[in-house]
Amino acid sequence: MDTTFINITLTTELFRNKYEHVWKGVYKLIYIAPERLSGKRFFELMREQNISLMSVDEAHYVSQWEQDFRPSHLKIVQFSDRLLLWPALVAFAAITMAEMRRAVVRLLHLYNTIDVITGFDHPNLFFGMQHPRYKMATLTSLIEQRWNKNGIVYCTTHTTVERVCNALNVRGILVTRYHTGLSDNERQQNQNDFQLNRKMVMVATNAFGMGNNKSNIGFIIHYNMPKSLEAYYQETGRAGSDSEEAECSMLYSFGDVTTVKFLVKNNGGNEELTSEEQSFVRQRNYQRLDVLSGYCKIKSILQGYILNYFGQTHLDKYDNCSNCRSEYIRMDITIQAQMIIFCIKRVKNCLSYYISATLIANTLRGTSDQRILKLRLDILSANGRLRTISRSALQAYIDYLKTHGYVAINPLHSTLEPSKGADDILFRDVKVAIPVKVESILTISTKKGKRKNATLDNRLLATHKATWIRLAQEEGVLAYIVFFNASLTEATKCLTP
Repeated sequence: MDTTFINITLTTELFRNKYEHVWKGVYKLIYIAPERLSGKRFFELMREQNISLMSVDEAHYVSQWEQDFRPSHLKIVQFSDRLLLWPALVAFAAITMAEMRRAVVRLLHLYNTIDVITGFDHPNLFFGMQHPRYKMATLTSLIEQRWNKNGIVYCTTHTTVERVCNALNVRGILVTRYHTGLSDNERQQNQNDFQLNRKMVMVATNAFGMGNNKSNIGFIIHYNMPKSLEAYYQETGRAGSDSEEAECSMLYSFGDVTTVKFLVKNNGGNEELTSEEQSFVRQRNYQRLDVLSGYCKIKSILQGYILNYFGQTHLDKYDNCSNCRSEYIRMDITIQAQMIIFCIKRVKNCLSYYISATLIANTLRGTSDQRILKLRLDILSANGRLRTISRSALQAYIDYLKTHGYVAINPLHSTLEPSKGADDILFRDVKVAIPVKVESILTISTKKGKRKNATLDNRLLATHKATWIRLAQEEGVLAYIVFFNASLTEATKCLTP
């Protein structure tokens, strides 16, 4: 079959040559961008052809409520309606919810439709989630362990792409980069280097991927969280297209949420929409971000969370998920939960309004934040009550309370407020236990002067630490009062055969 494409990269001579071949009916399949449909000369050329089929890729762009809405997609129907014979129309989209599929059918004027949904499950992909303290070190380690595989590292901003690419390059990794801040020639050259295996790793923003047909991508790492679960799943789907096993990992930090919120808030918006419609789209984007944040924090099946979101049934357990392969213990945080809710209520009584989750956490940790001092939250009885708990651990406790309906974020003011179940924890003796990954409580380190050759049974140590934490909670004291962490580790080594 003779095929061709028509786009702005063609010279005037090539344009003329291709138009002449189209006129003569040489080509049976033509690839174009939707923007070309509004051209008078192109329409006149197409009107004389017997077009039997129009295929629309990325069809979800047709909806104004879609965050990647492109007005040019709306011209598809206008174009086809003006042809002498109306062609059959087929629309493709990698990831769409039922609501979006209905919008595509309506906006593209599709009649007597046949829906084909191939499913969202990718059984050959391993999904992993990490909350590293030092992202760059973790990223470098992941890539060096996969030195013989091609992979993509996705970052949110141009600046992060440059920084990550430079850091990997220093380590001797064959890496290149891709973002819209580069020239067309450099982007094309870098994509070719990756495509032809001259470079093994591509560090890029979400601008990279459209048109990429490299089949042997062995891993996808999200250095920053993307803007939505749809975007994440579409980007991870670029791995393992050769049906071989591939890995998809996200390196999540609480700062990622702040960055994405900033990008959503400061997005220029779509000029095709009214201010009210833009506000609606922005709220939709915040909701999408909340869905993805939930994915980053769950302790259950990662694929299950994704498939539930897309409305597809799934297995109760997968073997290709970091949560499924991890062991968890239940850690009682009832006292901490009571202090969080008490602090929220105490602040409301003093200020007559609620404050953000960050300020609540800083108050409980007793930090000398200027805002806390200005609001005089430092004189509250709740101030500093949880000063021994790390910021990340306290944020995890608050997230857990949000997920289970004890507290909630007010979307209008971004304030942390008690929910209906909050009083159950304060006054009705409801216990709160959070699942904790075994690895996260294994604070094992080999320091100078310690026995380096001693073996350690991690399962035995995990059991000891679970008992250690439980005893401390029962006595209402800090864990080191019961036993020193280092001593517990050394004792476990002595018991290891």
